[in-house]
Amino acid sequence: MQADEWRLRAVEQLTIRSARVGVRRRSLHAIPLGPLLAEHVDEDVESIFVLLPVVILTKRPLFAFNVSVDGKPAYLVHRRATAEIEAGYVRALAEAAGVFTDDAMDAVIASICEFTPTPWQRFRAPYRIPSRALRRYLEEGLSQLVDEHPSATGMARLRTRLRRALRRRFPGIASRFRRVDRPVRRPLPLSAEEFTQLRMTSAAIGRRMREALGEGASAISSADTPLLVAPLLAQRGVVRNVADLQRALHALHQFVEALVSAAGEPHQSPALRALADYGRRWQAMVSAEVPLRRPFVITAEHQVPLRLGVLRPRTRQPFELADARSNHVTLEIAVENVDIGSVELRGVDGEHTERTLATGLRQSREHFGLYTSEPDRDHRGILRISLRTPFAIRLPAWTIHALAWAAVSLLALSLHRATLNSADLAVLVVPTTFAASLLLTRERNSLAYRMQRLSRVGTTVATAALWILVSYAYAGGHVSAQ
Repeated sequence: MQADEWRLRAVEQLTIRSARVGVRRRSLHAIPLGPLLAEHVDEDVESIFVLLPVVILTKRPLFAFNVSVDGKPAYLVHRRATAEIEAGYVRALAEAAGVFTDDAMDAVIASICEFTPTPWQRFRAPYRIPSRALRRYLEEGLSQLVDEHPSATGMARLRTRLRRALRRRFPGIASRFRRVDRPVRRPLPLSAEEFTQLRMTSAAIGRRMREALGEGASAISSADTPLLVAPLLAQRGVVRNVADLQRALHALHQFVEALVSAAGEPHQSPALRALADYGRRWQAMVSAEVPLRRPFVITAEHQVPLRLGVLRPRTRQPFELADARSNHVTLEIAVENVDIGSVELRGVDGEHTERTLATGLRQSREHFGLYTSEPDRDHRGILRISLRTPFAIRLPAWTIHALAWAAVSLLALSLHRATLNSADLAVLVVPTTFAASLLLTRERNSLAYRMQRLSRVGTTVATAALWILVSYAYAGGHVSAQ
């Protein structure tokens, strides 16, 4: 039995509830684990505590994440512990290919798996030039390695003695000198030549990682840019200066090239693909008690951000397609006055999937369902989702929009001809304003409002222009009684 054969079925549902947030719910139907663990568990044991990989998530903060196993809450493994498990998996795949690692390389792999891009994104935001931000990031991240002086230990002892003497003789001012015992942090000086060399080696590793994964470049992936894990390596004690960082990066480059040589091509190396994947995503693992003699279900739920296009209401969501014997992907729109326009399955590289065929496919205005079970299907895919407003909603909205601008044009024409009277205002302004107010206040959900943004903005501008003309007409005395 293969590693993922215990997953009988994976069902993942995306529910779109607003313009910015969607809810992902994943259910894993697992077979009884007794036969799989027969060599490690006695026959009379009914349940055991195990670590279960539940879902692969993008490296970003989780919102409203809940997970349960067999109907009971489960414990989510800590990020660093998860990284150690992922690093062990990469190391096992590398050893199977005949490539071995040492303790320092194990720490580098674990740091790539552990890296979270949020600190780097916040650090990079003020900089316009990415290379300058990366250099400053390295200098700041390695500053904890820098002490005040090579003889820092002796200086610390001297400061301690000085503080004690001051405390005895001048107890009132001794507290002012307590800060001298704190380590001084200053950026690690990094020359242009050293940074260029480090960046070139990191770029060479990143190219191999992208070739292995086949997903294009990523500015926040620790596998694409291994230099991003330098602060983590400093915390682990792997690097203590720039020379150590250079050696660690060079060793990683050799490790990657050895995997490529063993496999022939980067994408044919399971270890390299796993490492590149863990640089962008992390495997959510839970510790839970599971039954051994009967099937059970694992459920996980969390919120995901939706980034709709500016001009066209489209969004993209990645899905796993081959982490179980069969995979089900469903989409649901839980918002009134919004329908599914089209759904297109693409590969992670943006191209059409070549090996994934939909064994079952169903689509309506509110739902979409995809079922696939081919043994050689693509591991991961992306659903391109296009939303639309029903025609029965679009037609009144654009009709009121057109009528509002028609009223503006007729009012401006009457002002130009000096034929505007109170009857014209009653006919043009009052009904138009009433219809526009109904249109602008009808939708309560942000997604439905977002779908009609163009017509709403146009109607708002037209209504404002209409009342500007009315104010001008009254203020200038251009309205006649007849």
